[in-house]
Amino acid sequence: MTDSAKRAIQKYIDRNQATFGDIRFAESAIEIDMGDGITVNGRIDMVKDVMIDGEKKTVIVDFKTANKRVLEAIDTEQLKIYSLGYQKLTGQTADYMEIYHLDSENTAREPVTADLATTVETEIRQAADNIRRNNLPKRCGTESCSKCHLSHLCLSKAEQKNYIGG
Repeated sequence: MTDSAKRAIQKYIDRNQATFGDIRFAESAIEIDMGDGITVNGRIDMVKDVMIDGEKKTVIVDFKTANKRVLEAIDTEQLKIYSLGYQKLTGQTADYMEIYHLDSENTAREPVTADLATTVETEIRQAADNIRRNNLPKRCGTESCSKCHLSHLCLSKAEQKNYIGG
């Protein structure tokens, strides 16, 4: 795995070294205090400037190494939160969110829409409310649940009642 990681990083460097001067942030910590006891924190992998149609645009990049399809991964909540975090950190809105797969060097880029921050904040508040109310329904119920490292959190209401002790 170490050799594979080194190769992937070297490929990234070889392919992108000429644009390293366009990197604004790398591994930037974000902390979003949303009030009501809700705090979201994380680390944005990278924020860079790119030229698109002759205009400088800001792109939030999330590096991935898993074999997930890029187009399926672009809509992750993680990138949406990073977009909101970047906005709170800088007072500016990024233009794009991007997934960069180190294994395959595939990328997928989507625009950051005007209503993204509002939508993400609403989703975070709803998630916090669900946690507070212990409203944690199963999301899929498929065989992938057996492979999920968080499956123990997805108890049915009856299982929750028995687990908690009635």
